[in-house]
Amino acid sequence: MTSLRCNVISPENYSHNNVGFCEVAKGYHLGLSPQQVARALRYFVIMGALWAIYGPNCTVAGPVLSGFCLKVGLSDSQIAFLVSLTGLMGASQLLSYFLTRRARDKRRMMVGVGVWEITFVSLVVLAGIKLPPPYRFYGIAGLLVLGFLFGHAVSPAWNSWMSNIIPPEVRSAYIGRRMVILSAVGIVYLFVASRLLDILAFPLNFLVVFGIGWVGGIGGYVVAWLTPYPRVEEAGGYSLRDLLRPLRERAFVRLMLFAAAWLTASMMASAFYNVYMLSENYLHLSYSTVALFTNIALLMTIVGYQVSGSLAQRFGSKPVIELLVVPAAAVPLMWMLTTSHNYSLMIPIASVISGLCSAGIFVAMSSLLYKIVPQGREVPEYFVLWAAISTIGTALGPLISGVLRSSFSSWQLSILGMQFSGMQLVFAVATMTMLLPIVLSYMLEETEAASPMYVLGQFRGNLFSLAYNFALYATAKEDEKRADTLRALGRSHSPLAVGVLLRGLQDSSPTVRQSALEALGESRLDEGLGPLVDALDDEELDIRVAAAEALGKLRKPAGVAPLIKRLHSDDLHLRNSAALALGEIGGPEACEALYQALQEPFDKHTFPTLVDAASRTGDLRIVTPALQRLPMLQSPVLRMQVLNAVGRVLGERNHFYRLRVADKLGRAALVERMMARIVRLLKTVKLGTPQQRQQMKALARQIAAATANGDTAALRSLCEELASVVLSIPDALPVVYAGAHGMLMYLQEIDETRLEDEGLVFLTVALTSIARHLAVGGNKAEPAAEGGGA
Repeated sequence: MTSLRCNVISPENYSHNNVGFCEVAKGYHLGLSPQQVARALRYFVIMGALWAIYGPNCTVAGPVLSGFCLKVGLSDSQIAFLVSLTGLMGASQLLSYFLTRRARDKRRMMVGVGVWEITFVSLVVLAGIKLPPPYRFYGIAGLLVLGFLFGHAVSPAWNSWMSNIIPPEVRSAYIGRRMVILSAVGIVYLFVASRLLDILAFPLNFLVVFGIGWVGGIGGYVVAWLTPYPRVEEAGGYSLRDLLRPLRERAFVRLMLFAAAWLTASMMASAFYNVYMLSENYLHLSYSTVALFTNIALLMTIVGYQVSGSLAQRFGSKPVIELLVVPAAAVPLMWMLTTSHNYSLMIPIASVISGLCSAGIFVAMSSLLYKIVPQGREVPEYFVLWAAISTIGTALGPLISGVLRSSFSSWQLSILGMQFSGMQLVFAVATMTMLLPIVLSYMLEETEAASPMYVLGQFRGNLFSLAYNFALYATAKEDEKRADTLRALGRSHSPLAVGVLLRGLQDSSPTVRQSALEALGESRLDEGLGPLVDALDDEELDIRVAAAEALGKLRKPAGVAPLIKRLHSDDLHLRNSAALALGEIGGPEACEALYQALQEPFDKHTFPTLVDAASRTGDLRIVTPALQRLPMLQSPVLRMQVLNAVGRVLGERNHFYRLRVADKLGRAALVERMMARIVRLLKTVKLGTPQQRQQMKALARQIAAATANGDTAALRSLCEELASVVLSIPDALPVVYAGAHGMLMYLQEIDETRLEDEGLVFLTVALTSIARHLAVGGNKAEPAAEGGGA
């Protein structure tokens, strides 16, 4: 039924945008080339969008057709009966299963029959206008029955066509993305239709809207005529036994039971939502207002389709259903509590929840159905039985609510001072029936599905940043823009961003691929480890380097072993990137690998980076090799990198850099304050003999004075003497001995010209470390001060 292919009631609703059609078609054809499969997927989107324009004309519970029925004098119960009657027509697929499957040219059959479906339903507008009032209900009902019979006649073949076209590996994501397009078209058209209904006079307004819908519906079948049809294995039997064969599969039966319970409960309430808003007896809202609320729900379905499709593809359909069916149960309860005073708040909230949950449950059910259905041959029996069970829900729900509405017609119930009408009591009963699908959702079967709590755990990180940057990425065209949004997605630290980042690794732009790697690292998520390790073997050097750097940001111990292998790469950039990444990750294995690399033959291109990386692991052993080989480096920049690394491992972070790059006067002021602090700290030392403590205090004051006077010769000898005293103190922290030993090694190789500049900075940093760690008596180090210990 075309109407069912345009809404969220039946399993035939799928959607996709134009991105990635060639990709999803790759390697999957059933007699079609990848290009034909890609074209078929695009055409399924186009025909669905055209049917979305026709959809409001044939959806009895929707604002257009239900509004038309109210306008021509039909009662609430008659509208509920029409909803039930059209839903009941799904049972006709049990007959069409035997009739239409014999057609040799299924595509020709579907198009020919579908045109009559569109025409019969569209004639409803003439029946409601031209027939006398006593016969309008019967005329409308008769035309809807004929239209739905023709529509359901083509549904088994259409669903089988669809199931054989969609590649299994992207099924859930395809279903979700395609529905985004259909929903967007529905939002725009419903707004246009509502404005036409409000602006134009009756009956011209409905004639125009139904006419536009007829053109859209016919256009959908024209596109279907142009859509490639796969060559599949024809089913052999036509017996009742063949029809009932799917009932032997427990997973299929359980999915059918859940679908019947879900559709029954949801349709009980939704059959009356638009009636409740439009009727003069209740809220009596305008068509534009109703369309606004309806479009809120449709907008949320777009979000729901996109998110749920991705979740179902990655984690399975069952957990998605289990998570969404619970909040969905609150929707009819909210409608029960809606009055003319609070509708502007309650209906939008209910629409948001309904749109998100119904879209997600639909995508998950559809994906699970297609997962169960055998692929590569004609299997209309599955879709016939699915339509039959859908019929039970879509017909039974409105039928029950119609009976209840008639029974509650004179009821007025007061609870806590609130008055509830018969319609609101119907919503209350619908809320209670939602308990059954909640229970049945836990009985669904699916292999390789995650648990609901695991899926719920994916919703962490900055979800607002995730949603915003996901939308930007989906619309970005320029490489730089897509690269920026990928990095932002990584910074959201949300597991839900991983799928987008992995797709970014396949982008044609090197800039985008590098950003995807960087984002995986910044995400700090376990899912990024495998792709980053694989990228270490990429053909492009820039990608390998970016992967190594990203593994460092990821900080997962499992990334250490692959990075250690790259420490001996032929490429200089990859070696340095691997070293820095190991320093970021840390741990005993990374620490030892970096230390061993420092013992290898000297290479001025890698040694400074190795020292820098090793210092980040806190390995005090690096002080000796770093200062032993410092004289081999003449570049001020490389020497600064090594000395800053030594200062870092001594606990002084990047203070050497800060002092070294400061201007001359600024550096002098900082050194003066740090020297005063060193003197103050050494006065509090408890370790060592009284004579040693007295020596250190006196030497510290003399060092501060020599620094202030610019006496570098005195500074050298005083620092050597102080370092010797420190090395003689028992029970000090290892970092104290490392600092003193480092001072002595540095002073042995430094010349007077460097001592005035570089040397003064290094000695100040080393003395600060010694003083801080001695002052605490070997128990707890004082935190390093920001700004160079000012």
